[in-house]
Amino acid sequence: MSAWWVDVAALASALVFLLSLVLLGMPHGALDHYVYFRSRGKRMSAGPLLGFMIVYLLVAGVMVALWWVAPLVCAFLLLGLTWYHWGEGEILSERARGHSPGLAFGVWRGALPMLAPYLLYPGTYAGVLLGAVRVVDPGVPADALNWLQSPGLRAGTAVLLLTLGAIAWSGYRPAGRETRRRWAGEDLALLTLLVALPPLAGIGLYFIFWHARRHIHVLATYLGPPLQSPGGGIAWGSFYWRAAPFTLGGVAVVAGIALFGWSGEDGVTRLVGAYLIALWGLTWPHAVVCHEIYRVFRKS
Repeated sequence: MSAWWVDVAALASALVFLLSLVLLGMPHGALDHYVYFRSRGKRMSAGPLLGFMIVYLLVAGVMVALWWVAPLVCAFLLLGLTWYHWGEGEILSERARGHSPGLAFGVWRGALPMLAPYLLYPGTYAGVLLGAVRVVDPGVPADALNWLQSPGLRAGTAVLLLTLGAIAWSGYRPAGRETRRRWAGEDLALLTLLVALPPLAGIGLYFIFWHARRHIHVLATYLGPPLQSPGGGIAWGSFYWRAAPFTLGGVAVVAGIALFGWSGEDGVTRLVGAYLIALWGLTWPHAVVCHEIYRVFRKS
């Protein structure tokens, strides 16, 4: 394969991931303030909203600052945080549909986008993480994460993924036949997506059209009109109108990190790295807010 084609393919993959900045990915967390006030039965007004946003941004800011202190550690903690959040999101989405999958279901579904792409593309996977680390610490050697390409580590990861899948699939039995078929079909579709495409493209499409879209459906179910359409679906116009202000704020955070980071990376790699750092910071308060919805559906 020629070098220019590799560059074009890598650029296209990165752009798919960056598309989630404005298409569902970043916007899906831009309504967290609605969830907070709804979960507490409080009316949203200027003072309490300002207080919520100060705490939210303070938590995100502290976590972004921590990335500057220990970027390599935070890069791997980001994988664990995302695994947890996306796994709980899967359970939450199913509970919003009236199903009650077990914890193993969430662990398995959260593991798929974190581990499956790594198995076939360890070099690209390591390169993306390294790019985010080098946004704030350009002194980190280019081969610092080469150990991720170890055949032994990949084999261990494959065994772990298969074990989690076997445990999860054994828990599908109590569900109805139609639900079991849907879950198995979704597993197959997700695996196909995540191993057929390079990591940034596969995870980007998963983030946009799977995690974020399912979360927005949960929001519509939880918050009701005007986010929920009369037929019980998503009122997309209402969603984007309400998500726009804080989505733009998130995009500004990514741009700020990209512009003012002490970067050893340039171009798209720098922007992807800045986006990952922003997600690292914003996912912490976002995951806490999402857990509020989880608690409500768990009680119902």
